[in-house]
Amino acid sequence: MLKKLNIIFMLVISCISLYATEPAESDSLCSTAPLISADGNVTISVLAPKALTVMLQGDFLEEGDDTCMYLDSPRLLILKRDSAGVWKRTFKSAQPETYMYNFLIDGKMFTDPCNPNIYWRYKHQWNILSIGGNPQADLYLESTQKGTIDTLTYYSPKDRFRRRCTVYLPHGYTQEKKYPVLYLLHGLNGSEHAWLDLGRAAQIFDNLIAKGDIPPIIAVFPDCNTGRRAKKVLHKSLFSNMLNYSAMKRSHIVDVLPLLMSKIDSLYSTSTKQEDTFIAGLSAGAQFAADVVIANPHRFAAVGMFSPVVGKREVSKHPEQVRDTYYWISIGKKDFFYKNGLKFCNRLEKSGHTLYEVHVFNNGHTWRLWRYSLTSFLRKIFETKE
Repeated sequence: MLKKLNIIFMLVISCISLYATEPAESDSLCSTAPLISADGNVTISVLAPKALTVMLQGDFLEEGDDTCMYLDSPRLLILKRDSAGVWKRTFKSAQPETYMYNFLIDGKMFTDPCNPNIYWRYKHQWNILSIGGNPQADLYLESTQKGTIDTLTYYSPKDRFRRRCTVYLPHGYTQEKKYPVLYLLHGLNGSEHAWLDLGRAAQIFDNLIAKGDIPPIIAVFPDCNTGRRAKKVLHKSLFSNMLNYSAMKRSHIVDVLPLLMSKIDSLYSTSTKQEDTFIAGLSAGAQFAADVVIANPHRFAAVGMFSPVVGKREVSKHPEQVRDTYYWISIGKKDFFYKNGLKFCNRLEKSGHTLYEVHVFNNGHTWRLWRYSLTSFLRKIFETKE
């Protein structure tokens, strides 16, 4: 049954890139950056005077739209041209959120030259735009107190190549104190940049730390992929990523993560206490996170599992070894893996595990849920800390 669900999920995801082509050179020039008015209207525009048709691909939600879609699927919308050759579209009362979009100019895909925030997804480039307006969406905006991002590689003897990783260091980081550490894992089609780009993880950390909701922490984003793809910066096609899923399951993440943790501890001022060490992941990354917890008993204080894709092996056969690890689980009712997630929770309870909580939302398998889940997970694990 799980295999069938996996196949259905991958086929539906493929609809996201039906209209996409390779990014190409364009005669379009920067017209203006996305404009957000005081009343919440958002105007996206691009200068393309030689174009015959310009369309916008984006997952923008206007007032009255469903915020609980199955996937963060972009719509295809026609833009109108003015006399100066500027093509634009205005979204009235756009809901506060983080969105992805790009343009189709005469059938070819282009990113917005006025928006430097770009994310690679299924080998294609998408612009990212965060719109504030409520307490949650405001966390996705840039903070005045920004942390820094490091990149590093480390050698994995079992994989026989150097694996990639990015590290978030909080604003004011110093070697004079010890910091709690969160290891945050991506899902299928992701990389070590996924949580930082579409996940807005750095902005979430920055804002929660600035508000005093959580203490300054170090966050580590490993590349969970294996094989040839792990050596490349850019994504391959969706089909290649689907084939890579079985390789990801054999990516030796259980063996590799302890190597990475030792590397992080040697480079940064981390607290190695269990009470200060956490792990979380989305979708397939939630599966990997659960596997790591089982393989490293008494190492993690909590594990966050967002839209988990899990099986029987993700529940420990020796529950007494993980009873001091808190499980925080979020599941969307519109998620293809909703029943799968509920089965995992039932297995967890039958195993005698009592340190867990489950949050069920109306969302699907979307970044909207994962960004919110990360925020809630962080607040939960630090709510009793000074």
